[in-house]
Amino acid sequence: MLNYVLSTLRHQKAATAIQVLSLGLGLAMSSFLFVRIAYDHGFDRCFPEADRLQQVWMQFVIAGDERDPQSQCFNAIAPALRDDMGELVEDAFCTRWTNPLFLGDHQLDAFGMTGDSHFLSTLGVEMLQGSAELLDSDPSAIVISDRLAEQYIPAGEDPIGFQFLINGNPVTVRGVYRDYGKETTLAADYISSFYSVSVRWGGGDSWATYARLRPGVTLEEFNNRLKALMDANMPSTETLECRLFARPLTDTHYNSLKNGAYVTLWILAVAILLITALNYVLLALASMSRRAKAIGVHKCNGAGRGRIYSMFILETALVMLGGIAIMVGVYFLAKHYAYEAIYLPIVSHVSMSRLWVIAAVAVLIFLLSACIPAQIFSKIPVSQVFRRFSDGRRWWKQCLLLVEFIAMGLMGGVFVTVIEQYQCLVNAPLGFDPDGVVYVRGYNYSGAGDDRMAPWRFYESLPYVEAVTTSWVVPPVGYSGQWATDEKGDILFSSRLDFWGKNYTDVLHIQMVAGTEPKDYYDVVVNEEWVRRRGWTPENAIGRFPAKHLVENDSVRIVGVMKDFRTNSFYAEQEPLMAMLTEWPQSVLLMRLAEPFDYNMERLQEAVNEAWPQDDIEVKSHKAFVRNLYSEVKLFETMTIVSTIIILFIILIGLVGFVRDEIQRRSREIAIRKVNGASEWDILWLISGDTLKLAVPGVAIGAVLSWLAGRVWLEQFTLVVDHLWVKLAIAAIIVLAVILLCVIVFSYRTAISNPTLSLKSE
Repeated sequence: MLNYVLSTLRHQKAATAIQVLSLGLGLAMSSFLFVRIAYDHGFDRCFPEADRLQQVWMQFVIAGDERDPQSQCFNAIAPALRDDMGELVEDAFCTRWTNPLFLGDHQLDAFGMTGDSHFLSTLGVEMLQGSAELLDSDPSAIVISDRLAEQYIPAGEDPIGFQFLINGNPVTVRGVYRDYGKETTLAADYISSFYSVSVRWGGGDSWATYARLRPGVTLEEFNNRLKALMDANMPSTETLECRLFARPLTDTHYNSLKNGAYVTLWILAVAILLITALNYVLLALASMSRRAKAIGVHKCNGAGRGRIYSMFILETALVMLGGIAIMVGVYFLAKHYAYEAIYLPIVSHVSMSRLWVIAAVAVLIFLLSACIPAQIFSKIPVSQVFRRFSDGRRWWKQCLLLVEFIAMGLMGGVFVTVIEQYQCLVNAPLGFDPDGVVYVRGYNYSGAGDDRMAPWRFYESLPYVEAVTTSWVVPPVGYSGQWATDEKGDILFSSRLDFWGKNYTDVLHIQMVAGTEPKDYYDVVVNEEWVRRRGWTPENAIGRFPAKHLVENDSVRIVGVMKDFRTNSFYAEQEPLMAMLTEWPQSVLLMRLAEPFDYNMERLQEAVNEAWPQDDIEVKSHKAFVRNLYSEVKLFETMTIVSTIIILFIILIGLVGFVRDEIQRRSREIAIRKVNGASEWDILWLISGDTLKLAVPGVAIGAVLSWLAGRVWLEQFTLVVDHLWVKLAIAAIIVLAVILLCVIVFSYRTAISNPTLSLKSE
């Protein structure tokens, strides 16, 4: 039987090569997408008994308005969990990011978090050397992972006592812990002490908080006690309520995913899996009219249904092995030749621990691809050996082709939706002029000493820098919060807060609606949304207090109202914003460069590298910053593009097989029509018309499904592409044109052939 199957595959080399290629590409893409899904589900499961780890969330209700839950909490919560809820909580800690780690003048490729000794004990991470206890009392103490120690500490040298630098200050290694990997929301190569940070309720709400519950404690019990804990320490007022609740740590990454993108990712993965298998079935059935007689001969020679069934199972298994080889080839080609374009966004999550995902996908595709044609071919009667053609199970092929046309319409629509939405996000007007704007952020300016203005003066001295200003944060990234209160001090809403240089609005070309730009330290400007939330007009807001106790002597006044500009990404609604004047550089220096921008951007980067060669100073254009904001959308766009190309390729292969079978099945009819005067275009339309009867409704259904899927994905954005349905209709027309062109190309040879040759073969 093996020899016969191998002989059959060799005999139909072209068809076998097409089947191997389509199976290999489909298997590769569906496997990689399912691996990505498994990767997202496997986050934070690297810790012992991870199901007992909980993350605490906080939610504000301001004047009846429920804010979204936030992972940033008061740093007083963690010690309260340990002290007041010891019967429920085994351990707890809070943390946030810390500054980069330096070895001499070299910044290390490492990410750190700040915390205390409870960080590792709560997570259940093993200490290999030293102790984390000094994190509780020594602000210069750090503990590092064994991976970091192996990478940066000289071989043979004891890590304990080794010194690094953070913010130019020496920190000493007091312990080494076993690295627990990157597939966690708490990935950290080192942990620095936050001993000097004051612990308080009602402020400093920028700490992620975690707890390990004792065995047998339920999440419901824990949440009930959290509510009582918050009520005891921060009683609700008429205008402010703070809620506290916990969710499993293993759900944190999954819940952070944009739901629409996650659903669409599932759709892509399942669609490719099904289309790959069904396309193989379609190609197999398309060959029925050619292979039916051979099956009849086998049955005449004593082969039963079971043997015929086994033959096709074996044939599919051999083709699948070839497909697996194609998949492995795709993996290595992507790694070596498309690292950033394909490997990093799609393939990089493949690992030994997830080979079961690829195996499961391969088995499922094999079962679908093998069993359906094997079942159909095993039922071919012996009498088939005396017939010229079989019926070819045409209804089977039409149903399969209809499904594939639906998939083409779906993928074409999803393709257009994702690309158009990404372009909409990165090119949307922001309320200020971003062209020519550059952001510079740095952790050290060696050589500047105590002169905080030295970097500012350096940038101002460059001939291609038109203006320099400063702020706390970059506009589209998001700001810190500040309560907006009435004259009595009652909280009205949560505003965003920033500190600006005097010429900030000039540099960014922000338009003032009323009043003037800030001139003195206690001058405050607010945006239109802030004024709307307060119930004022821009004109009567001038001269009023923005918030009680904003500074010590309450002498701040609103001097201007600016036009709304984008303070956050388009994942969020427009936020109220107020800004105060500062005379000192903040964490970000903003500057506007002269034209030509790209050339001057390179000159600026070179100047920074030359002036501070040892420092990590980030120079980035505003457009690059915006692209980074929507990196997840870009990742999803890449996945969609690659998936669409592969699905269309696989489906077109199936379409070619169907057209070839139709031409062979109707060869006598075509010849007779030509003898009776039918033109080449009549023959082309005869074949194309039958295909379009399936293609038009199939692509239309797919376009509707893509619109429904697109609506789910677009729900995460506050700005969406205009007239999407028009673009989906155009995409559907293009897909139909591709189908029609493919049919015409593969039918043209038959349309111009001599009809007598077909009639002679009868």
